[in-house]
Amino acid sequence: NISDIIHFVLYADDANIIITGENPHEIMTKYRQLSTALADWVDSNGLLLNVGKTNYMIFANSHSEALNQLQPTMRNQPIERKETAKFLGVQIDQNLSWKHHIKSIHSKISRNCG
Repeated sequence: NISDIIHFVLYADDANIIITGENPHEIMTKYRQLSTALADWVDSNGLLLNVGKTNYMIFANSHSEALNQLQPTMRNQPIERKETAKFLGVQIDQNLSWKHHIKSIHSKISRNCG
C-alpha cells in the first residue's frame, strides 16, 4: 500500500508527495515503489501524469554527497530538482527558511504600492 510508505498532501489538482527516510538509499527505495505504483494507478484510471511539471526537493539536516546523487525518474524521464517551490501560496526552500517567501511578498508589495 502506497500510503504506508509516503504522505500525500492534495489540494485541488495538485498533489505533493512526501517521502521520508533515514538515509538516501531508504528514500530511493520508497521512491521506486511509489513511482511504479503511481504509474500503474494513473494508467488504470485513464489519467495523464505530466512529468514536465513534476519536480522534487530535498530537505535534510545534513548535506551528504549521497543526497546530491539522487536522480529520480518517472517513466524513464528525469525529474527536475528544485531549490525553491510554491506550496499553498508559500515560497519554501530546501533549507526551510523564509528568505524566498519574504522576497516574493516584498516584490508584490513594491509593485502594488510603488
